[in-house]
Amino acid sequence: MFINNIGFLNIVILHVNDNLTMTYQYFNFMLNEHQVSILHKQHLFTSDKRINNIISNNLFRGHDT
Repeated sequence: MFINNIGFLNIVILHVNDNLTMTYQYFNFMLNEHQVSILHKQHLFTSDKRINNIISNNLFRGHDT
C-alpha cells in the first residue's frame, strides 16, 4: 500500500536451526521517492514461551506511519 508516495513492505522469515531453536528475521522496507531504508532484526526464540510471546508481540505490533 502506498500512502503519500511512501510504501511499507514487511517480510518475516522463520526457520528452524540445527539445534531445534527457531530464528526469525524481520525485514522492514520503507520506500519513498528519494531513499530506501531497510530495518533488519534477527531474534532467537528461547524455550521460555513468555519471552517468545513478548518478542512476537513486539515484532508484529502495528507500525505507525
